[in-house]
Amino acid sequence: MITGYRWAFGINDVIDTLIVKGPVVLGINWHEDMYETQPDGLVTVGGRLVGGHAILAHGFWPGHPQHGDVIVWTNSWGPSYGRNGTGYIRVADLDRLLQNNGEACVATDARVKTSP
Repeated sequence: MITGYRWAFGINDVIDTLIVKGPVVLGINWHEDMYETQPDGLVTVGGRLVGGHAILAHGFWPGHPQHGDVIVWTNSWGPSYGRNGTGYIRVADLDRLLQNNGEACVATDARVKTSP
């Protein structure tokens, strides 16, 4: 079903894609503090670098009441991560992660031909 990928080249591309197209796969450095979210689901980037991780961003929440603009993501670790498997990260924090060897892409789907 997936025929290719389109790369996002920075945080603005990620936000635009989330708004217009849909989910974005992120490949980012992972830090110790990111293993657990704050009680409300906020991910903080801190502690030592422990490796990399792929995670699915699927929402943009402009003007979060406590944290400003955030990106919403779901982790592959199941419902014990964040709030039922979901967390969110400040746009500025994700921007720094993307600038530090991060990548973001969108899968493109196969087009189904229909008969006339």
